[in-house]
Amino acid sequence: MKLAHLAQTTLDDAGRALIPAVPPGAKGEPAQLCRAAVIGFAGSQVRGTLGVATSQAGLDRILARTGPSDDLATCDRTRAEDSLAELSNLLLGAIKRAWVRRGLEFTLATPLVIRGLSIEICGGENNQWFSTESSAGDDRVTSWLDIHYDENLEVPDHDVETDLVAEGETLLF
Repeated sequence: MKLAHLAQTTLDDAGRALIPAVPPGAKGEPAQLCRAAVIGFAGSQVRGTLGVATSQAGLDRILARTGPSDDLATCDRTRAEDSLAELSNLLLGAIKRAWVRRGLEFTLATPLVIRGLSIEICGGENNQWFSTESSAGDDRVTSWLDIHYDENLEVPDHDVETDLVAEGETLLF
């Protein structure tokens, strides 16, 4: 199996599991992305960046799911940015668990948040770019993987033997 297939399917699966669904009846014109959280990763076979970018309505959707629901209009910027950074960390953690089972290991960096009036997300050359979006009207959340690896890298079609504990089998405090 090529890493490209594994990358897109794990990004899609993690996004469906962790990014809240767009509420019915979302209205408005597609809004500009105004915040993005990015987190880097590196290993011997693969390195890159995962990012999550949102419009204001998309950020409100994420905030509504991440904790006690204060009035979103008065939510401080720090909580909003911390929630977005944590979402990027959770997405990459889910992807890492899937990839480790296929024999790919890497370490994660600390996520950081970027603010702007309008953020444009675009892939570069000489790499592999994968993305997924959850949007309707002015509510946008997009996530992407920008991966650098040998394009001939083959990944097993099945799980390999690892010391990884299955999700749900351990409690960590």
